[in-house]
Amino acid sequence: MIALAVTAVAVLPIMGLLPVGLSSFQHAMDTSVTSQIYQRAAADAGQADFSTLTSSHPGTTQLPVRYFSEQGLECTSADNPVFQVAVGAKLNASSSLATVVVDIVKTPGTGTLSRDPATGGFMAPEKSAATCIRRTFYVARTR
Repeated sequence: MIALAVTAVAVLPIMGLLPVGLSSFQHAMDTSVTSQIYQRAAADAGQADFSTLTSSHPGTTQLPVRYFSEQGLECTSADNPVFQVAVGAKLNASSSLATVVVDIVKTPGTGTLSRDPATGGFMAPEKSAATCIRRTFYVARTR
């Protein structure tokens, strides 16, 4: 009986830490996948033709929304994505530099989030979004 009581006292706190550990693991996986998705979206935007990336007027260009699975693989449709990525580019006043915004949102379920016309990214995602990351960088005209 004493051995059973000692074992219970030792094992119960460890079992209580299991959900915290699993939650931390899921958060680490989401962070890793969103980083990979960002690198892919930023590389695609950086390698795109400047005139394609920006429109001829000083407004914001919104590239099509891209969808990714839980593993970070690009989906061919918006059927059931886990991550949605919006890329917007705005031509700066100098006309040789563009500000690129990449938004990555983790959303369970289907449907596309609303786009922000000012940035080309997503509007403030609803509270059901588990992860929302916005990164901004610049792309310069090379010719």
